[in-house]
Amino acid sequence: MKNYELALELWQQRNIQNDAELAEALNGHSIAFAYHSGKIENEKVTYHDTREIFEHDGVTSYTGDLRTLFEIRNAKDAFELLLTAFNERRKLDEELIKKFEPSQESVGQKS
Repeated sequence: MKNYELALELWQQRNIQNDAELAEALNGHSIAFAYHSGKIENEKVTYHDTREIFEHDGVTSYTGDLRTLFEIRNAKDAFELLLTAFNERRKLDEELIKKFEPSQESVGQKS
């Protein structure tokens, strides 16, 4: 537990108060996390495409499967929801967790 307690103490020392400060603290990590998480389930996910979607909300010269782009976009939406929930001091409860689930339309499937 010593490493956990040290990590917790380091984060608490940052005294992050709002979504902008949290986004700054996670700068770069959000893209890397989304890339690695997406890559586990979809080998077509690239770091370049992930970075473009996170930084520019789109990609250029993309010729791959659109589902891949939807998956990356869903990761960005989840990150933005996390920031909003933090700013609003929302509790991590079932209702919030359900909001992280993408709708079928957002991943290109019709019910």
